[in-house]
Amino acid sequence: MEPIVVPAPPKSAFNKQRRISDLLLGQLRHFQHVEEKNGIHIDPALARDIHTEAGAARYIAEITRAIRAQSPAAQPSGIALVPGRAATPPEAHGLSIAAAAASHAAAPTSAPDPAPAREKP
Repeated sequence: MEPIVVPAPPKSAFNKQRRISDLLLGQLRHFQHVEEKNGIHIDPALARDIHTEAGAARYIAEITRAIRAQSPAAQPSGIALVPGRAATPPEAHGLSIAAAAASHAAAPTSAPDPAPAREKP
């Protein structure tokens, strides 16, 4: 197969001081929700400096670091992940969304019962 040549992006594509796009703004709103929901506390100056791509990247990196630090794999068993909340056992994490989705799935259809066997006289 012939390789596909992809040109490098122009140097003008990288601009740390560019204002954030609507897509990045939407992503930041999700990160802010996660920050509030999980009780993550970061430097307020870092949270305010999200108007440029560089500031947004620093904020996202800090929230991601905090989320990873709260991971059950990163914590000893029994440690509360969020101050004021009880620790959730590791088995409660994982595929809870997928498991919930499976409960709404249609019940499998079963094959009709075979005809009863006839008795021999």
